[in-house]
Amino acid sequence: AIFPHIHMATRTKTVEYAFTTNTANLALATRYDFAAVTLDIAETSSRVFKSVIIQVTSRSSAATAQSLTSYLLGIKLGAVAFNDSTTTFTITDTGDHQSFMFHRDVTSYFTTNYGGAATQTCQVGVQFGAVAMINISCKLIITYEYDDSSATTRTKTVKIPLESNTSNLTATLAQLGTNQIPILTGGSGILPENTITIKDYFFEI
Repeated sequence: AIFPHIHMATRTKTVEYAFTTNTANLALATRYDFAAVTLDIAETSSRVFKSVIIQVTSRSSAATAQSLTSYLLGIKLGAVAFNDSTTTFTITDTGDHQSFMFHRDVTSYFTTNYGGAATQTCQVGVQFGAVAMINISCKLIITYEYDDSSATTRTKTVKIPLESNTSNLTATLAQLGTNQIPILTGGSGILPENTITIKDYFFEI
C-alpha cells in the first residue's frame, strides 16, 4: 500500500474590483444599476469567501438642503436576481454639500451564488432616499481563502501610489507631478510576474 503525504498550503488574499463611476446627477429616490463587470478570481481550489464588501461613495448634488433618509445597496451575480438591502436613518443636511461612504457585507450572497468557476459577472445597484447624488463610485473588496498548492494562475490587486499635490487646486486642468503612471509590464515593468493579464485598471482620488 502507498500512503502519500499531501501538503495543502491555505492562503488568504484580498482583491478589489471597481465599477465605472456615474458622473451624472441621480435624482432622489431613483435607482441606478452600475454596468456589469466580470470578476476574475483564478484560484478555484478550496476557495472560500471570507469577506465580500460593497463600498459606495457619493456626493449630494441638491441645490437646497436635503437630509438623507435611507440608502439601498443591491448585488447581482450572473443570472441570479438582485439581492437588495435598504438601511433607513436620517443624516440632517444644514445646507452644505455632503459626501458619503456606504458599505454592505455580501459574503453569504457570494458564497451561495458565485459558483466554482474563476469568472462571474456582477452588478451593484444603489438608491438614495430624499437626496439627489452625483459622482457615485463603487468597488468590491473581496477576501478569500484558497489552496495555494493547486493554484498555477493567481489573481491579485496591486496598488501603486501616484504623486500628490499639496497646493490649492484651481478650476484649470493641471497635471500632478511628472512621473505618475509607471510602466507596468515587460522587462522594465513594475510587475515582475510572468504571463501577466491585467483584468482591471482604476484610479482612486
